[in-house]
Amino acid sequence: MSKRNVSYIKPQEPAFLARLKQQVGYKEGPNVDTKREKLPEYSSDESDGEDLPQVVVLNPGDLTAEEAAVVKKGMVRV
Repeated sequence: MSKRNVSYIKPQEPAFLARLKQQVGYKEGPNVDTKREKLPEYSSDESDGEDLPQVVVLNPGDLTAEEAAVVKKGMVRV
């Protein structure tokens, strides 16, 4: 007997349980097949602005967000 061909067949649910679940509005949770679904991949390169530092202008002469963006574009990484 081969151990590789092991499978599980879920038995039919009893009628009283089906009625009870229908009365209380029970919804099935995730099963093995739904957990194996391929989820969409999100790139970590996508920047939506949440990971940028917060700019706080306390005094006149402090850099604003726009000025900081201009300075950042002018900087060259070595």
